[in-house]
Amino acid sequence: MSKSEYFYYIDDHKKHTEFNTLGLYRSIIENERLEIKEQIEVLE
Repeated sequence: MSKSEYFYYIDDHKKHTEFNTLGLYRSIIENERLEIKEQIEVLE
């Protein structure tokens, strides 16, 4: 996923009770398309 897609899903997660936060964090860390700087931005 791109950085903008992550921001969309992070903002959208408040509507869902079954949102998997741990899975999201793992996805960010393992995403090879994001640079380290972008990963940190998304995690913050």
